[in-house]
Amino acid sequence: MVARLETLGLTPDQVEGVLKLSAEVVERVLWEFVPDLAEAMIREELHRLIGD
Repeated sequence: MVARLETLGLTPDQVEGVLKLSAEVVERVLWEFVPDLAEAMIREELHRLIGD
């Protein structure tokens, strides 16, 4: 990814900033959606196992 960003003509500091910001955005999205997804998957598995 660093190489791709460097081909855009970004400075090393800009590349570092983009990578840091990208990591923060991905982390925020994961914390928002993964718990709900995990809950839904667990509920589905419980329903399958219990038969309700």
